Amino acid sequence: MSPGRIQLLEGIQPDSMPNETVNQDLRREPMIEIVRVTLEMAKAGLMPIAPDVFDDDLKADAVITFVERPDCLLVVAVDDQLGIIGQCVGYLLLDVLGRTSLYIDNLGVTPTQQRNGIARRLVTECRAWATSMGGDSAWLVTESDNDAAVGLYRSLGGTESATVMFGLAD
Repeated sequence: MSPGRIQLLEGIQPDSMPNETVNQDLRREPMIEIVRVTLEMAKAGLMPIAPDVFDDDLKADAVITFVERPDCLLVVAVDDQLGIIGQCVGYLLLDVLGRTSLYIDNLGVTPTQQRNGIARRLVTECRAWATSMGGDSAWLVTESDNDAAVGLYRSLGGTESATVMFGLAD
């Protein structure tokens, strides 16, 4: 019997099982929910955030301003025991040809929860939102040596392109 699952054993009552077995069997796997952050949630303040989910500390007023915009999305993975363990930030871009694309600006999962499909669920939710808003494509940028990210994006059907990125200072 695996931890987190309760299995009824014929003819055995929980009171007759050794405490060790009962304790092990009553432990449950954490529930992880993928949630689109609403304005109400942002105003109420986000729950505890696990380490290294975001690149920097969040600013409450910036989160509120961001989620107020109909073309911006913040999706979080919420563990019912740990709080926010992952996030994906995206926004829609409209070009002069009438195409709407999703740009995924940031994706992060706390290191202890990586490689569990959370990033995939976050990206999938962002893409579903973008499609519902008329988006017809998605794009993002990652470092070429970030093997985990490159693997994820390839598995989601992403194709690589040679790109040079510039930062322009004021």
